[in-house]
Amino acid sequence: MSRRKFLKRIGSTAVALSLGTNAVAAEQSKSQESSNRNSTLSENQIAYAKRELPNYLNNTILDGSQKVTVTEAAEVPEYLSEGDYDKIISFREFNTIESRARDKFIDKYGVDPKNPKATLVNGKPMHVDVVRKSVKAGKMDLSAGHPVDVSGESVSIQSSAPKAIDGEIHLHVVPASDSEHEPSASYKDATFNAWAIFGSEFGIEAKRSIHFGHWDASDVGTNTDNLLDDIADDTDKFRDGDNHIVTGWVDKMNNNGVAGKYHSVNAIDPVYGVPWPHEQLVQHELSHNFDAPDRGQAGFEHEKCVMNYEYAARGIDYWCDEDHNIIENNIK
Repeated sequence: MSRRKFLKRIGSTAVALSLGTNAVAAEQSKSQESSNRNSTLSENQIAYAKRELPNYLNNTILDGSQKVTVTEAAEVPEYLSEGDYDKIISFREFNTIESRARDKFIDKYGVDPKNPKATLVNGKPMHVDVVRKSVKAGKMDLSAGHPVDVSGESVSIQSSAPKAIDGEIHLHVVPASDSEHEPSASYKDATFNAWAIFGSEFGIEAKRSIHFGHWDASDVGTNTDNLLDDIADDTDKFRDGDNHIVTGWVDKMNNNGVAGKYHSVNAIDPVYGVPWPHEQLVQHELSHNFDAPDRGQAGFEHEKCVMNYEYAARGIDYWCDEDHNIIENNIK
């Protein structure tokens, strides 16, 4: 190849690279503009985050005014006597009621309770995507609002930790029923998706139930330890053996979550600090039920693991080998 042809080819390549670079820059600029538009919050989304809109389940049988238990096929659990509930419904009925309430809420307010775009960070409304990006970029302080492990808590006179029996754990999901604490966003999918990770990882089946109207936390406020004690007091009737665990939901709490031996509480938003993705929050708290410890706040303190605050806040949904072995040994 002649020198002239070589230089011409190099020049063409340089032009092509320049054009390509410009095209990439233009595409990145368009993407940033789109991201900025998508991160804009509506008035209703901000009002929703501040709890200035009504709860989407209001005026349904799931609004906490009745004691309603949800089981797979509307079977009456052995641990409940007739006076312990007003209604027993199936998950199919529950899904229909929730779906209709959600659709009405979206039509009226333009906010999806299953995917609210706004969250509160230290009381300030922020777009969820902005929060997640800031966490991944290390721009968010995760020291406030982190979950709390209260490993000694246990109301029941059971053994020291929950255990699967015949490969099964009974998972009781209990939202607070009082107007101060009732969770504003949908939590079912996050809870059951978190448990699905357990089932897949450790070969454990979950017998699932949801209990509305059974936990009144109106005298507790947002204190994390008090909420854990309160749910243990109000729901101990559900614990019919060592393979029964209770996971509760509130709208606001001083921390993202808290866990004892058989009970845990998760918050839609913490009063202080950065909200975690709800799926990883539940997974983290359930792991505490089976004695997996916290693994530091900053990512550099530990390998990627859901028990490390930064990685959980970033959506990491797996355990380090050590925590996997701890849960494996304790869950079976």
